[in-house]
Amino acid sequence: MKKLFMILLLLFILFGCEETTFIELDMPENLRFTDAIYFDVVEHATSYVIKIDDEEVVVTTNRYVLTEEGTYNVRVKARADGYVDSVYTSILVVIVDFTFPIPEDVIINPDHSLSWSSMNGATGYVVLVNGEQHNTSSTTFDLSTFYPGVLEVQVKAVYPLGSSLYSTLLVDEGGAEIVGTLKYNYSIYSNFDLDVLYSSSFVYIKDYRGTLDNTQYQYLSQTVQLDALFIQSLSLGYQTFTILTLQGFYIIDINIITTEKPYLINSSEVFTDFTKNLILTFELFDGFIGTLSGNDITTDDYTIDGNTIVIDIDYVEAKFIADEERTTLILVYTLEQGDDIVIGYLFIKES
Repeated sequence: MKKLFMILLLLFILFGCEETTFIELDMPENLRFTDAIYFDVVEHATSYVIKIDDEEVVVTTNRYVLTEEGTYNVRVKARADGYVDSVYTSILVVIVDFTFPIPEDVIINPDHSLSWSSMNGATGYVVLVNGEQHNTSSTTFDLSTFYPGVLEVQVKAVYPLGSSLYSTLLVDEGGAEIVGTLKYNYSIYSNFDLDVLYSSSFVYIKDYRGTLDNTQYQYLSQTVQLDALFIQSLSLGYQTFTILTLQGFYIIDINIITTEKPYLINSSEVFTDFTKNLILTFELFDGFIGTLSGNDITTDDYTIDGNTIVIDIDYVEAKFIADEERTTLILVYTLEQGDDIVIGYLFIKES
């Protein structure tokens, strides 16, 4: 008995006290200063620590405004629960000088030109378009030559003895194209916030009534997420949203339903370019995923983890390669809740 106790104790020491290994976040890139401090968002990061000289400021967006003149040494690192903080970026020396007036009344006109008020004493202007500088002596600038695409634009004035800071950042969406359509199902009896888009950039989300406010959605960890209470307030049937990113427009269609039975959150129509495994997410309402069948799929070709099914993309691609005339791969899934079984179909298509 004593020997058995010692073995159990040894197993506890070996396995029960293992340290959890956390992944280190990537370091923020493209740290820069125009009218404010900017940097690229980091995957999985939920906040950022901006070190300004010896002071640390925690923010949840990739922009921070310095309101006082001075010279600052700025570094940034990414942070998230369950991850190791990233390393700090290299130091960026930022000079905030309000001596020279910033261009005023900067607007994007219907003809896709940028215009601003003439600044007394200015010898010229620099227009910043998606990070590239363009010199001009005019107070207008044609943006249409940069289409198609979404443009981030700012203007600064150049004076004989120096230059101003850049104007507030504006976004020109006139050259944006639709780059994708995503469809979801959501029951009014569900209570989870819905992830609708994963994107490294985000400008706004709107519906037919206008731009949503930050009580109705959040953009965090590169994910646009709609609030559960907001979704529950919508009318039944399809609700359409438009999300603008720097890559273009995404159309989001959400089918608001009333079921209390398990259901597929993603669209049953799945498009793939064969580069990533297919991830299907379900609302189970205390039920569970039963089976996945059809087209000779085996348990080696997919995994079930809680409320998700992950289908190996090699299996999917092999089916399309084996039949060059195939346009759709159909699979059948079952969801179980008590004595009830829900049967659903997946229609997998090449994008």
